[in-house]
Amino acid sequence: MEIDQRLRQKIANYKPDPAAILSIADVPLVFLVGITGAGKDSLQAEVLRRYPDTYKFIVSHTTRPPRSNNGVMERDGVDYHYIDFATAERMLDAGAYVEANIVYYKNIYGTAIAEIQEIQKQGKIAMSDIEVQGVHQYVDLGLNVRPIFIIPPSFDVWWKRFQGRYEGKIEWPDAFSRMRAALDELECAQDNDYYNIVINDNFDDTVELINRIGKGQSRERSESALAVLDRLATDMAAHLKAWRSKHPV
Repeated sequence: MEIDQRLRQKIANYKPDPAAILSIADVPLVFLVGITGAGKDSLQAEVLRRYPDTYKFIVSHTTRPPRSNNGVMERDGVDYHYIDFATAERMLDAGAYVEANIVYYKNIYGTAIAEIQEIQKQGKIAMSDIEVQGVHQYVDLGLNVRPIFIIPPSFDVWWKRFQGRYEGKIEWPDAFSRMRAALDELECAQDNDYYNIVINDNFDDTVELINRIGKGQSRERSESALAVLDRLATDMAAHLKAWRSKHPV
């Protein structure tokens, strides 16, 4: 389905139910953010596996269909709540989301307030991987946000991981869309100092660092990490320009 202008306007103007937002104001919200191929999905899965009594995954809603990740098909109610556009619109009208966004120009993603309330009842820290637009909205709402921006150690490492998504054959229109989004995300991390910046160069060390940040025991935005972030954004922009000249879309 094509997202029409009317629905786009609803998302642009969306405001959650204020009373419901107030009810979750104190819940710690740990968000793993990062460009495609940064490794945030694997890191999140490991944090949740190691610390099941501390963290609970936020199951978001999306209008995209389930897909296979490394040969394993996503499950409704576990990876996402898969809904149609009509249901997404009803949730928008009811103010039932904390935030809702259009991602990759064609699908609606959002987090239901009821999901956070359930985690609050369990006394756990809420965790999810979301896009930068969502982080901004949580921050603007004054919620207890601990966003962690995951980056690869270099562009070359990222490029190898990125290629793996296409199993040897890159689909250039989709690749360009993701590359443009990745550069936008890197620039957001540069411009907003509420992000922790974590380099994913050693998996176990990164998992433990995420845990410390999630518990409020650490704050990570070092000069060395910022330098890697800046270099990654510069290299991404240069390569995207070069690739566009070779693979026009």
